[in-house]
Amino acid sequence: MAHMQKFKSSSAAHIIGHCEREKSKEGYLKYRNGSYIDETKTELNLSYPDPANGQQRLKARLNKIAPKRRKDAVTMVDWVITLPEPLLESNKKEQLEFFKLSTAFMAERYGEENLVGAYIHFDETTPHLHYCFVPVVKDQDGTERLCAKQLMSKKELNHFHKDLDKTLESYFDMPGLVLTGATKAQGGNKSVSQLKKVSKQVDVLKTAKNRLEDKIKALRGQLLDGLDHDIVIELFKALPADEQFRAMVETELPETQLQPKLMESLYMAYMESPYSSVIDERLLADLKKIAETQLEKVKEFDFEDELF
Repeated sequence: MAHMQKFKSSSAAHIIGHCEREKSKEGYLKYRNGSYIDETKTELNLSYPDPANGQQRLKARLNKIAPKRRKDAVTMVDWVITLPEPLLESNKKEQLEFFKLSTAFMAERYGEENLVGAYIHFDETTPHLHYCFVPVVKDQDGTERLCAKQLMSKKELNHFHKDLDKTLESYFDMPGLVLTGATKAQGGNKSVSQLKKVSKQVDVLKTAKNRLEDKIKALRGQLLDGLDHDIVIELFKALPADEQFRAMVETELPETQLQPKLMESLYMAYMESPYSSVIDERLLADLKKIAETQLEKVKEFDFEDELF
């Protein structure tokens, strides 16, 4: 499994700190998912190049190709490649080979000169690779430009998993190591009539799911009404970061509940903000201004390029 994240300068520094196991007063810097780090296994982690100095490489590359870049420009992309389930019980050599092949694949695809750092983590829930790089494109005359939007296009994202999977299959003789296998699990490719039938079944299940979620919310509200305030706060803190965020914003900005695109954009802005680890009044005030400004034109506005 693989997923991609884009980062602006302030966020990039934090993620590099997480990858290189930089510590603050509170402990190791966390990734956006609030990852758990087992310090007894941190010594097993590997990085390339070694020693790790990703921030220096990022700064040097940016100064060369985009010294006068916009403050809100995406300066780093991070592909996170998780060790697939079939290899979880394999020996360390095979696991390292998986990450080595993945690293070589991306170095060739995005240019090794753009590499910020490749970091293999064995001290979190599942072994995985962070491949961080500067998103550089070349014009026909050979001029290099910083442009994540062009490099990480829909076409690139659609082909990445398939291409990486072919590379890995040639070594491990196992197809579907990176692809989720959803098509395979459903019995292979289906005809149009079969797909329509499945689509109707999915719609029915979604409707039932929404009804159940509404009932759960109502019951949760009744339950929380009878609990002590401190207990409610502790339960709230136990929620995943995105659920905490959405609950806070929907409470402060109820008009966002029927605007999924706006809510998603606000969440991305929150995650890329300098204080994304804390939901406070300052953050909510900023988000409220954005929401009030954009609610009327949410359908045609391109949030990804404009927020923060």
